[in-house]
Amino acid sequence: HSQESHTDYIYNMALTTTHLITASKDRTIRIWSLATQRLAHPPLESHTAAVLCVAVHEAKNLLFSGSVDKRMIVWDMESWDCVRVVEDAHEESVLSIAASEKFVVTASQDKTVKVWDIEHLARTDSSSIVTPMRCLTGHAAAVNALALTSDNIITGSGDRTIRIWDIETLTCIRTIQGHFEKGIAALALLPSGGKVVAGGSDMTVRIFDVATGVEEACLRGHTNLARSVCAMPGENEDEGGEVSIVSGSYDGKVRVW
Repeated sequence: HSQESHTDYIYNMALTTTHLITASKDRTIRIWSLATQRLAHPPLESHTAAVLCVAVHEAKNLLFSGSVDKRMIVWDMESWDCVRVVEDAHEESVLSIAASEKFVVTASQDKTVKVWDIEHLARTDSSSIVTPMRCLTGHAAAVNALALTSDNIITGSGDRTIRIWDIETLTCIRTIQGHFEKGIAALALLPSGGKVVAGGSDMTVRIFDVATGVEEACLRGHTNLARSVCAMPGENEDEGGEVSIVSGSYDGKVRVW
């Protein structure tokens, strides 16, 4: 069914229990049925430039997307209708987006991170003006990646640092300098939430303790930018079982650690 596919690069994906959601340079978001592996709905086309990131809040039936057009768009995952368009959510491209029970967090090429009230974004009165609860500043380059825990917002930037922000006070409580030679491109949390995995432009994948900022491992093997990382729990992970880290790189390889 190649006629259903994207017509340009796919930049980001999100999973629900029933669907795969893909964001593309072709300015569309596509909703794929996991059961049939075909489009479940016509492409979502409200963005006017490449769609760089998507995040879901399945309990609230909401999908959030960010784009080069600087917009954040909120979608209803039952009807796939556009609930709200936040124009100029950032001054430059929205590079990463994440959702928790209370907040939606966006990161941008404009070096800032913004925290939004999820209930306000979800209101059907889309004519009301939405402003962020807080704009987090401190990074010296584009903020490329986000990760959320119950206590923290974790951000990774082209300035080669990871910042840990307290989710209640929305203040930076730790800056992890690491040993990256170039910027940070991707973040993922280990299932326990206590360690963060970062992929870098220096071709390395590194693991840091969130509480202390200590670098615990540096994984080398890629020969180009480590652009995406994720962590998969093994059996009995809560009891100290093995966890696999998966990294994807511009070198064309996927590595499992």
